[in-house]
Amino acid sequence: MLKYRSARSDKPGLFANTPLDAIFVAISLGGIGLYVVVACAFDSIRWPWLLILGLVSAYLICFNSECITHCHGHTPIFCTHWLNRTFSVINTLALGELVTVNHVFHLNHHRFVNDRIDPATGRTGDWTSSFRCGKDGQMEPFLPYVLAMVLRYRYMRKEMADVDTAFEAEVERLGCRTQIRIEQIAHLLFLAALTWVNWRFLVFYYAPVWLIGSIGGWAFGYGEHYGATPGSPKTDSVSSYNPIYNFLFFNNGYHQEHHYRPGLHWTEITSVRSAMLPADQRAVIRGWHFTNLGLTGRR
Repeated sequence: MLKYRSARSDKPGLFANTPLDAIFVAISLGGIGLYVVVACAFDSIRWPWLLILGLVSAYLICFNSECITHCHGHTPIFCTHWLNRTFSVINTLALGELVTVNHVFHLNHHRFVNDRIDPATGRTGDWTSSFRCGKDGQMEPFLPYVLAMVLRYRYMRKEMADVDTAFEAEVERLGCRTQIRIEQIAHLLFLAALTWVNWRFLVFYYAPVWLIGSIGGWAFGYGEHYGATPGSPKTDSVSSYNPIYNFLFFNNGYHQEHHYRPGLHWTEITSVRSAMLPADQRAVIRGWHFTNLGLTGRR
């Protein structure tokens, strides 16, 4: 069974790191509750309000991907393994994808960190590297990369033929297949229940909301490495010290620091900044990661 690491497993109480992580739990449950409320009242909600609520749901998915699921994978929220595994099942419903599958992919990402194509194999070690399907040694452009990640058609491309095999081997190594199946069953039952309540909600609200929110999450992921130099834990990622961004996204801007010390909790990651290279020797942006997409040329 996949073991959730805890930086302070001996700490008494419910939360392994800080009670502030209760915010993550509340937001996850709030996202699920919003789905249920909108599904039940879908036919009576006017379209302007549906649009507003849809944007809120999409934002929660994006936030969940970047903060809740990400932090829970690295620094599990609860003190006990069974509570952490239970939360992963619950959070799967909020995120709209299997949290443990996400975790397996993310562990691989941290092992290779958006590496370039290996000339010997013609592939990247990082299954989600933006260089994997790029041309002439460059990162794949933002839009095709993100759509490939979100819509999962990446598995149909010859450049991704090795991912399925490698993923299955990693699942066996980590012993998390049962957890994945539990999350999958819970997710399918949740979608079936929402469909039973109102199938129009699933088609006209849930599906587009999930698509937009997932694209937003992958946009952050792309921006966290666009312009960085792979190969070193001090240059392979992009940091942002924008105070508003880091307040609203729980220090998510400290991404180079995170790859340098991935086991540190979000409340502690700011302390690593002093160990980083000067800003003129690595990728540092002023805005948010989702604005660092290479759409207007290099910075």
